[in-house]
Amino acid sequence: RLSEDDTQAFIALIGGKGVEVLNTNSNTLRTISLSGSAVQTAVIPNTPFIAASVYDTKEVAFINTATSEISYVQLPGAEVAIQSYATPDGRYLYVADQGFYFEKPTSDYVYKIDVQTKQVVSTIRAGVAPHGVVVSSDGKRAYITNLLSDDVSVIDTATDKEITKIKVGKMPNGISLWPLS
Repeated sequence: RLSEDDTQAFIALIGGKGVEVLNTNSNTLRTISLSGSAVQTAVIPNTPFIAASVYDTKEVAFINTATSEISYVQLPGAEVAIQSYATPDGRYLYVADQGFYFEKPTSDYVYKIDVQTKQVVSTIRAGVAPHGVVVSSDGKRAYITNLLSDDVSVIDTATDKEITKIKVGKMPNGISLWPLS
């Protein structure tokens, strides 16, 4: 994932138990070590933080890009945290808990974390094996691909409830939104 100003790219190291930060101007790397294997990074707008889902320790690492300080948020009852995405205002981070891979049981939860307090504020039931996450540009909806139920959960971010499921092709993985202009 790229920083908001495109000067840094944050690369999850599943085998290296960390995040590499690529300076896009100088093409130099620095490594930030984590407690476990990072699956994906998320840039959190309007904050100095990035997040990394750490699948084997069932937590999310919050890394302050200005100070390199790291704090962790445990995901209660999680199986395998995979992808995450922040709301446009940077207030919340949604994290898909897929399970299924890495010889783990399948999950159906999405966690909502308050970025400022570093606390899980909601555990939302989605489809089977939630994987990809994206939040609409107005912050009103989160869209979650569900790997094993072959659908996308649409979550109302004000109520933290799934409002519908949209059937899609087999084993949907990542998801992106492009606003029409």
